[in-house]
Amino acid sequence: MMDTINPNLPLEESETEGTAGARGEDERALRPRDLVRQAQLAAIARFSVGLAHELRNPLTVIRNAVYVIKRKLAQGETAQVPDYLGMIERELSAADRMIAEWASMARGEPPRREAVELDELASAARDRLPPELPVQWRREGPALTLHVDRDQFIQVFRNLFRNAVQAMGGQGGSVCVISHRGDEADEIRVSDTGPGIPPELAEKVFEPLYTTRRSGTGMGLTICRQIVERHGGTLTVEPNAPGAVFCIRLPRTTLDRP
Repeated sequence: MMDTINPNLPLEESETEGTAGARGEDERALRPRDLVRQAQLAAIARFSVGLAHELRNPLTVIRNAVYVIKRKLAQGETAQVPDYLGMIERELSAADRMIAEWASMARGEPPRREAVELDELASAARDRLPPELPVQWRREGPALTLHVDRDQFIQVFRNLFRNAVQAMGGQGGSVCVISHRGDEADEIRVSDTGPGIPPELAEKVFEPLYTTRRSGTGMGLTICRQIVERHGGTLTVEPNAPGAVFCIRLPRTTLDRP
């Protein structure tokens, strides 16, 4: 049977019934992919706008500091110049950390698992914190050997420790790492003695760009949860506990079993 042609359509819009049906099927088949692609592009646009907004803060501080330094030098006043240079250095570090965190989330690299001690992860995370955020930590519970991506989990603990110290006033403090080995999963709780997290914010704190601190990027906890979930685990907040308590739950793999 020959395909019919609709004579009422302009030449470039004419199509056979057969090709029209095939095109409709193709569009229906592509629609889910298109929706996913649109969602991805929307997320990229949203995160790009957020990054631009967040970078504006340190850049504004740097621009103002440079202006003041130039004015001071023109007037022959140098006493405060080191203070402003220190301010520029701090803001550059903040911007660098912000970009690194965004890049980490965008890459979404799969974990390269290896056997690593929980104590090693926590100690390395503490050592990678800046000097102005001193932290002491102690473990309660059994020593655990985890099969995780070492660098990614150091980043998780570093962000959790950073949050804890800042919640306790930014002057340092003690963080407790509570470990528990279950039959099906390992649980690790990171707790501090700060004001805690209200129940209504227990999920919001993991949203991209959400922060209550001027110097925060709003990305640290988002990245932590992303990393843990890439390992098949969960990261949650226990909002009714004294202080903030973040709970990491990692399913035990065949490598974890004796």
